[in-house]
Amino acid sequence: MKKILTIATMLLIGITASAQLQVGAGFMYEMIQSDNSANLSGLYAGASYNIKIAGNFGVAPGVYYTIANKKGANLWGFGEKNVTDHNVIVPIYLNYSIPVGRDASFFIFAGPTADLGIAYNVKETISTKGRVIIDGDSGNLYAGDDPLIPRFDVKAGGGVGFKYNHYVFSVGYDYGILERNNSHFNLLHAGFAYSF
Repeated sequence: MKKILTIATMLLIGITASAQLQVGAGFMYEMIQSDNSANLSGLYAGASYNIKIAGNFGVAPGVYYTIANKKGANLWGFGEKNVTDHNVIVPIYLNYSIPVGRDASFFIFAGPTADLGIAYNVKETISTKGRVIIDGDSGNLYAGDDPLIPRFDVKAGGGVGFKYNHYVFSVGYDYGILERNNSHFNLLHAGFAYSF
């Protein structure tokens, strides 16, 4: 038992020594496959932990918070519709680096992402002649025993990036595998991160 604990401790120390914390933020575009008019744009922020596996291969589990919004005319053209979507996403990306200089490298990444919906709110106003007639709020469409939009999703995706010294830029796309309200929620994202 002591040998197993010693080996496990040494492996953990080795993984920690070869791992890098990355903190980042960026822009995202949430595409709802069945209805392009419902596409949202927004921001994300969070962190990942890039662990070297062997050579230039690594794995980077992370946790990010996303918020996306769209404001526009409602269905009837007599007022506004404001949609806001909050999610926590947990990607686990495998990555491969291609060094191009002493402190620079390109990399590719791919893997699954778990997506947990926190709040999906729709606020709609109907007005005529400058007067608001109806001012309604749908509440959280993720909430309840039988939500209008299922809260959980699994996405598969990947992308490319460039790292120079401690600075990281990446662009990726994640496809929503599970059907949510007769649609798939896909993410296009681009951002910057700082690697410690």
